[in-house]
Amino acid sequence: MPARVPSTRATALEGLRAAQTLFEQHGCAFQEVAQQNDFGKDAYVDLAADGAITPLCVAVQVKSGASYRTASGGYAIPVEQHADTWRASTVPCFGIVYDPNDQGLRWVDLTGYLRAHPDIAVGAVPVPADALLTPAA
Repeated sequence: MPARVPSTRATALEGLRAAQTLFEQHGCAFQEVAQQNDFGKDAYVDLAADGAITPLCVAVQVKSGASYRTASGGYAIPVEQHADTWRASTVPCFGIVYDPNDQGLRWVDLTGYLRAHPDIAVGAVPVPADALLTPAA
């Protein structure tokens, strides 16, 4: 039987490309992590200010699709086996949820959240519906 393309692949790529486009439109350097090297970090972003790359770098984990929307109207990023990695990372890890319904990108500081909640090892990190990723965010 031939290999099958996961039905979620197109949506996952759409979200990753939406994040890449936003960052690159604002002068940032977006470096996608090859899938075989993805251990909870989909990309690294060198942040820019006024057209110049700054010393600031963040890692991003991008989740895409309506399945990351919660019943309360917010979003959530599953922790899975990444809690310790995100919590102890020397490069801040941010989560981004892409909702294809409104093409919005919402974000959360995964490293900060997990450091503030050291007891979390499973479950999900909440992402507020109004935490839209914008150039000002």
